[in-house]
Amino acid sequence: MVLDLQDATTTLAESVSRSQIRLLGSSSQPLAITPGDEDVDSDPSDTESEERSLHSDGDHSRGDPDEEEQDEDELFTFKNKETPTASETFDQSKEPLGVENTSSWEDELFLDTFRGLFITGSNEDIEGASEGGDFEDMEASGDGPDSNEADDTVNDADAIREKTLAAKKEALKRKFDQQYDDPEEAKMSFYDEKKEEFAQQLRMNRQEFEDVDQQTRALVEGYRPGSYVRVELVDVPCELVDNFDPSYPIILGGLLPAEERFGILQVRIKRHRWFAKTLKTNDPLIFSLGWRRFQSIPIYSLDDHSIRMRMLKYTPEHMHCYATFYGPVSLPNTGFCAFNSVSDSIPGFRISATGVVLDIDKSTKIVKKLKLTGVPYKIFKNTAFIKDMFNSALEVAKFEGANIKTVSGIRGQIKKAQAKPEGAFRATFEDKILMSDIVFLRAWYSIQPRQFYNPVTSLLLREKKWEGMRLTGQVRKESDLSAPQNINSTYKVLSFLSSCSSFELNSPP
Repeated sequence: MVLDLQDATTTLAESVSRSQIRLLGSSSQPLAITPGDEDVDSDPSDTESEERSLHSDGDHSRGDPDEEEQDEDELFTFKNKETPTASETFDQSKEPLGVENTSSWEDELFLDTFRGLFITGSNEDIEGASEGGDFEDMEASGDGPDSNEADDTVNDADAIREKTLAAKKEALKRKFDQQYDDPEEAKMSFYDEKKEEFAQQLRMNRQEFEDVDQQTRALVEGYRPGSYVRVELVDVPCELVDNFDPSYPIILGGLLPAEERFGILQVRIKRHRWFAKTLKTNDPLIFSLGWRRFQSIPIYSLDDHSIRMRMLKYTPEHMHCYATFYGPVSLPNTGFCAFNSVSDSIPGFRISATGVVLDIDKSTKIVKKLKLTGVPYKIFKNTAFIKDMFNSALEVAKFEGANIKTVSGIRGQIKKAQAKPEGAFRATFEDKILMSDIVFLRAWYSIQPRQFYNPVTSLLLREKKWEGMRLTGQVRKESDLSAPQNINSTYKVLSFLSSCSSFELNSPP
């Protein structure tokens, strides 16, 4: 704000003089005011005129208070109102909107013309907008046929536009509700998503191949579900034709090129909670994997602190373990189920285990715990010669440097094989051992799964009852055979104990 000092001083003096005149005019006796800077005798007539002017000014000032406030506001005035130059203009991408341009936004009729175009609007707003916003030609007569046809065309176009707009709004509102109202309810299950995807693809195929004949459509799209087709099978065993049963269903499936190879499969398996028996290593098991059903011999194992795959004799209770067997190669993450038998005469729950394919690795190494024992036959202080642990010097050479231990807890190490007896070796210990000590060696040796693959060929049988490899116990039970017994493992009555008991019975009391 730029102010002129001289103008401000003049204005201030005028206001002070007016206030003095106002005070003098309000007194009971008129007074004559002379400028303080001049010392001149005035004429009586001039004094009377000045008094009349003072009285009139005082009366005028008392009668118009708005003029007094206006005079006080004009104490400080602008020198000039400068407009901003081009360099001081603000950087803007739109033209400035004046207050006079926003007056139309206060008109409710104007807002109702496009209120229905938003999500928060309704069909009534659209109808009201269309009714109030239609153009009406006042000059046209409106009685001719052309005017009626034009009105019908406009009404049809408006109806189509309203219907399309309503459908669009409904779709947007449904999408908004699905995203924000209840996200969990809006989510579709995997089955529903796939079903909707197949239905959409079917609709697209019908629209695309609507005017195409059936043969060309079958070559491009394939045969539709529900169609009767004729399939030619090659290299089929003759038993399938001889024992064919039209009432027995046959499922046809296809294999990928990678699934036609065979190899070692590593799977994660768990015994089913409803299956009563425990699964044992090297017992045959029937796998239903992909399109195949086959019998194989699995080896169960467990990861031993990421160091080795330790073999398990039985499957653990209520937990997963690894199984390795020979069979057709399948893709990872392929699920399967296992059975001990596919016969329908077995009571109880028949699914033995379930699992998933992990890897196709032929170099999987499974180790088994091995404990070898021996006895000393010669002792020299901390050195001893051990026998009855190995059968040859080659086996000893394989375990040179291995740690050994006695039953009493004295640790030692295998040093070198001896010429005689066969399989003896020299070992050193932390302390002198006794001739009565038993020395044992804890070791691991690798095992490989047996390459056994027996497909389920129930369709080749007349009765459709397939039976795979049986366990040894089942064979003995069906053949009424007893298990062989080791004569050294049976309990015997010692002769001296019998004689002692008889002596006690015959002795007098």
